[in-house]
Amino acid sequence: MFPLALFEIFVTETNLYADQRIATHPNSSWYHTYLDEMRAFIAMQNFFGLRPRPRLWMYWSEDPRFHDSYISSIMTIARFKKISRYFHVRDTSGAPRRDRPGFDPLFKVRNIIKKTQETFRAGFQAHRELSVDEAMVGFKGRLSFKQYMPAKPTKWGIKVWTVSDACLGYCLSYDVYTGKASRREKYWKKLGKDL
Repeated sequence: MFPLALFEIFVTETNLYADQRIATHPNSSWYHTYLDEMRAFIAMQNFFGLRPRPRLWMYWSEDPRFHDSYISSIMTIARFKKISRYFHVRDTSGAPRRDRPGFDPLFKVRNIIKKTQETFRAGFQAHRELSVDEAMVGFKGRLSFKQYMPAKPTKWGIKVWTVSDACLGYCLSYDVYTGKASRREKYWKKLGKDL
């Protein structure tokens, strides 16, 4: 699910973004991250979901009720926060603006979507029966393509169309729904006439 190439993207883009930010806002305590450290960082993120604490700092707390010796042995909280601050998956300096043709609402994560889709298809030989369905990824923040679906258990979020193996439920591919294409096309045509 997480090929080495994906972590290499995380390392490259995080270091690039840190360099861009430090050029305008100096930070002498930052040093470039590397592959093993990034893999540990992502593993820690997954671990946080398995053993949740009310606050991040509690994993490193001296209080034995909250302290987690495994997490605190991997990296310090200061380093974890530094990587979190600069973590990036794509260089956004050349991203098309929202008011221009070619704008992609998923530009910041499009390379990760492509890489994971390649990995999903390469890692599994599907059965004959496939299932196409919509799934909802819970999200209540601000987002132009957030959906409300009252019939779903998760009512607010990001709608994702999935193609899965009907026998085992393995996801072979997915597409994030970002709104009606026809609506976007009408907007660009209207914008072109106005210009």
